[in-house]
Amino acid sequence: AVVKAFEQMGRVAAESMNRPRARSAEVAVVCDYRSALYCADPGFGGNVVQNVLYSETLAEIAKCGTPFDMYQVTELFEPGVPRYRLYVLLDLFHMDDDRYRRFLQLRDNGASLLSFYAPAYLDDRGFRPDRLKELAGSAVSMKIEPARPDGPVHEFVAPGISATAVRNGKNWYCPWPPVPAAELRTIIKSAGVVAPIESEDIFLAGGGYVVVHTATAGNKVIRLPHPAVWKNVRTGGSSGRPATEIRFSSGAGRTWLFEVDEN
Repeated sequence: AVVKAFEQMGRVAAESMNRPRARSAEVAVVCDYRSALYCADPGFGGNVVQNVLYSETLAEIAKCGTPFDMYQVTELFEPGVPRYRLYVLLDLFHMDDDRYRRFLQLRDNGASLLSFYAPAYLDDRGFRPDRLKELAGSAVSMKIEPARPDGPVHEFVAPGISATAVRNGKNWYCPWPPVPAAELRTIIKSAGVVAPIESEDIFLAGGGYVVVHTATAGNKVIRLPHPAVWKNVRTGGSSGRPATEIRFSSGAGRTWLFEVDEN
């Protein structure tokens, strides 16, 4: 059975090479490894903020019902990179003036921004609270608690806000991650992003395929953006005719791969 499974995966992989490579995501998750140089503090256990962002936060984003593409910030503004409806600025704490202006331009052209902890709060000259206020909103306040005698720890709070993230026009801001998947779903919908699946299962799409890895058992529904003929790659079961949904029942911890043909 194991050998047959690997043989089937090999056939699927070979067939996938002939399919369009276009991505369908409307969400870009942007990270910057350079920020680690500015936020690790041995006084409170090392780089706590980035650890949470790269583990817990990405886990919640994966469950929010829509696919996403991930970029290093140095790649984002290269020629040919598509534009997205929502940009998740995962750990962009340090920005030079040019990069900061580029993100504001994306926002002013209609995209939404979701940022965490201290977006654009640092540049090569020091702290930039004016940028933090621009991205997070005037409701956010800052306090500094010394973790050791020679260095402050900056903490940002949004008083009176019951949700994890606070909205400021096209900006969404979370003082301390993560944002739960259910709240992320509200944010992505406010940005005009389509969420094909409402359950908190991991969902991927692109290249003519959709993939679901189930977090829970039950009945699952994937809403397709356009009528399409779909086929269960493992079983060969098919809709036979164009459909707007894929419905199936599953146990927890199972991965489902569907081929989707809009032609």
